[in-house]
Amino acid sequence: MLGISHLVAGAAIGAAVPDRGARTATVLASHVLLDFIGHDDHTVSPVTQGALAIGGVAVLASTWGARSPVVEAALVSAIPDLEVLVDLALGRRFSHYLFPSHWQFRRTRGSHPYRLPGRTVHIRAEVAAAITVLAALAMLGIGRRR
Repeated sequence: MLGISHLVAGAAIGAAVPDRGARTATVLASHVLLDFIGHDDHTVSPVTQGALAIGGVAVLASTWGARSPVVEAALVSAIPDLEVLVDLALGRRFSHYLFPSHWQFRRTRGSHPYRLPGRTVHIRAEVAAAITVLAALAMLGIGRRR
């Protein structure tokens, strides 16, 4: 999934789960679960993905507060994708990834053993869903800060 999808899922969990330990475990589990869904994030450039993620964090920070549990959970949910970003920046030098939902079949980059069968989520649908949930979270955050 795109980073923005992980960020938004983490933010929603951050808004709902008050305990930091439970929140952290839940957002990391959500990262794995979202990665189970077939997706075509490789069709979006790292620069565009970064812009979406930075924009999402900016919206959350401005509506919930930069040090809020919502922003913290959003960032934690996206941390596992840093290993993929670093690998891309280094020209795909990693032989394997550490985070379980990033594991791939040996010598078949892009072939994941954990993906659920069925069609992949189209990138437009994924971005539309993420931005819709982000907007709802922003409105909730604005309402809570008043």
